[in-house]
Amino acid sequence: MLKKILISILIAILIILQAAAVYSEPAIKIDGKSAILIDATSKEIIFQLNSKEKMQVASINKIMTLLLAFEAIENGITFLDDMVQVSSRAASMGGSQVYIEANGSYRFGDLLKSIIISSANDSSVAVAEFIAGSEEEFVARMNTRAEELGLENTHFENSSGLPSPGHYMCAYDIAMLSCELLKHDLFFTYSKIYTDRLIHPDGRVTMLTNTNKLVRNYNGCDGIKTGFTNEAKYCLSCTAKHGNTRLIAVVLKEPTISHRTNDIVELLNYGFANYSTEILIKENDIISEDYKIWGAQEETINLLCKDTISQFKRKGTKNNINQIIDFIDNIKAPIKKGQILGTITIKDGEKVLGISDIIANKSIDKANFILCLKKSFGFFSKRS
Repeated sequence: MLKKILISILIAILIILQAAAVYSEPAIKIDGKSAILIDATSKEIIFQLNSKEKMQVASINKIMTLLLAFEAIENGITFLDDMVQVSSRAASMGGSQVYIEANGSYRFGDLLKSIIISSANDSSVAVAEFIAGSEEEFVARMNTRAEELGLENTHFENSSGLPSPGHYMCAYDIAMLSCELLKHDLFFTYSKIYTDRLIHPDGRVTMLTNTNKLVRNYNGCDGIKTGFTNEAKYCLSCTAKHGNTRLIAVVLKEPTISHRTNDIVELLNYGFANYSTEILIKENDIISEDYKIWGAQEETINLLCKDTISQFKRKGTKNNINQIIDFIDNIKAPIKKGQILGTITIKDGEKVLGISDIIANKSIDKANFILCLKKSFGFFSKRS
């Protein structure tokens, strides 16, 4: 009896130790003052170090400048081919710049390109003034958007990230803001570029080289933003994708570029080695085939999943996936393509992994009187 009890205790200890090994903080040494590693889709935190501490972050704050620019494009407020006349104030910005001409006209998309690739302060101010009328108004919008996104440890005082005592962010907020920016596919059109050029109105050419060297040197890296000032030291928000898994790593106040690079690589390597993303259901996957619609010209349609639902998890862990499908009551014709007819919820045990609308794959009209009569006659004929 005692032997059985001892064996049971030993087994329990082994289970506890195994669980602790699985969920313990990874043994990652960061030379910077703050860091975080997350999954870009679920926003699950894999590693963090002083991630909520307010800090100077230099040009990292251009992530918000870019987000507002891409949202303006998405909302039809501005367009890539719009011509921007540069103010003397924008042209005079110091630090990292591409030497745009005062009173010169530049394509909006080219200014965005110079911000993303070369972290251009002058282009940042020109974009801010073009969108909002003044940099001051643009900065007010930056802070409003930060509040909307729940960035509690963030405050902006300019669009470029040049040193300012009241400007700060934290690693956690930067990671969340980066997730929002990466929703805009247009960003990747520019962020993957390593070298390019900016042609000025007077014919001058400024060569652009990506300040994030990992775009060229790390497999799957395609963004996001570097930063450096004497106050902030070396900072980086970086993303990379392997297979279905996209990670975001942020490091702040690194002593050198090499330390910044090494720490980002260590974070990303750890994440990709130990975690993966499984696609559970894809956009436009069929939920129900030949679903019957009452009173329709055509009797059946296919019901599709509107969004992709995935699960980010530690490699080797088991799951208990189940689907819950809820259809809207009394679905009747007419129905339009893309109309929401229900929802699908995917869970791992009690944890909800994602919820997607169920939509119609095509439009169908309401059956006319003659067709209804024929169907009714056919129904009664079968019964007789």
